[in-house]
Amino acid sequence: MGDRPGIGNPQDRELQYYRNECNDLGGRLLRLQEEQSQAFLEARRSRTVVRLVREAYLLAEPSQAMHDVGGAVLQVIVENALCDRAALLREEPLSSGRFLVAHAIGGTSVEADQSVTVPNPPSFFFTSSLRFDKPPPGLLDVLHLPFVLWAYDKSSGHALVMGNRSEGNVTRAFVPGDQELIEAALTVYLDVMYRKYAEVQLRQAKQSAEEVTRRQAGFLKVLSQQVKAPAESIATLVTTMSCQLDSIPGTEEFRTTAQQLATYSRELLRLADDAGRLATPIEQFALPDVQWIDLGEIVRRVFRSSYPISVKSDVELDVSLPRRNVSICADRESMHRAIQTIVSDSLARALPRSAVKLSATRRGDGAVEILVSCAAEIAPAHVVDLITSSDPVQVSHSPHELGSDRLSAARRIVEAHDGVLFTEARRSGGTQARIILPPHIARDYDEPI
Repeated sequence: MGDRPGIGNPQDRELQYYRNECNDLGGRLLRLQEEQSQAFLEARRSRTVVRLVREAYLLAEPSQAMHDVGGAVLQVIVENALCDRAALLREEPLSSGRFLVAHAIGGTSVEADQSVTVPNPPSFFFTSSLRFDKPPPGLLDVLHLPFVLWAYDKSSGHALVMGNRSEGNVTRAFVPGDQELIEAALTVYLDVMYRKYAEVQLRQAKQSAEEVTRRQAGFLKVLSQQVKAPAESIATLVTTMSCQLDSIPGTEEFRTTAQQLATYSRELLRLADDAGRLATPIEQFALPDVQWIDLGEIVRRVFRSSYPISVKSDVELDVSLPRRNVSICADRESMHRAIQTIVSDSLARALPRSAVKLSATRRGDGAVEILVSCAAEIAPAHVVDLITSSDPVQVSHSPHELGSDRLSAARRIVEAHDGVLFTEARRSGGTQARIILPPHIARDYDEPI
């Protein structure tokens, strides 16, 4: 007798075994496909969020006007999230449930300034064909679409809603994981708006500060002019009185009074110069190419560029190079411009057929001294200084006292190199400008760097 099919048949048992294995593999494959699909959705949502955040933050640039940010953000949302319509709403007043449509995109049924009432608005909500929860009253009236995704920020009173007409491969169904997407979009919009608001406030504060600065500068300029004129007149009068009193015996008391007047006039002139300097905007000098350069090379370059001016002015230009090879750590062009400015100013003020001397030395303390001297007429302010002091040299830190505002630019270049610039006058009638650079930016060629 042949074998009959039955439970105990080995072939049937083997067939059943393979059927069970196939069913198990099929179930596992379905689960893997679902997980793969879910992972794909999560990855797509994450990419959408990243792209949305990146493109939305580009709207924070200064060229984007504040009132255009909302529409631009909605454009980015529609392009990246693949929805049919979207709107930004503003709650007025806060916690009232009454929303005004600030910006809308994707259809004529949604218009700006449209009023919608959503009592007790949720912080997050969505509708889909797989969800049977009833949406809050008024929420579907915003976009007039059956499938919506909603986010609401209670602290600021702003809300974002996007919607689809249907669910499909392109306009997919909304899921709970979309909360990250819509809340990120709303957060970016609020952050950009806060930045724009801060920019507006900062710009207004800057304009107000500039206006106050202009008014103060104008006041200081007028004050400087009004104080300087009578002070110079007093200085001239004191000069005349001192010359006359020197030849009259028994006038010690008058000479003391003249010296006091000279002191007061000098203080007034210094006050006027300080006020004038504060009224002048200060340039900032950058040192883009600081390197070790030969001091003698700078002096020779200044001589070559200044020699034609000296010939035209009928003034001799005498140059004295340093006795030893010295280099300074400085910006070549800026330092040349500073020394050139001082030499040109001296040539312009020098008396005809006189000499302007330019010398550069390294002092015993290691500092570098650059001296520009010339024979020039002295302003009345310096006559006051010379009458009331027995010191042969009067030092001034004001760029206006020698009659040249251009020296202020040279002074700022020198100060950028940690140096100082002095303008000086002597009893002999000569004037000079002295640049002193600190030892740490100077070295001899045989010294290590």
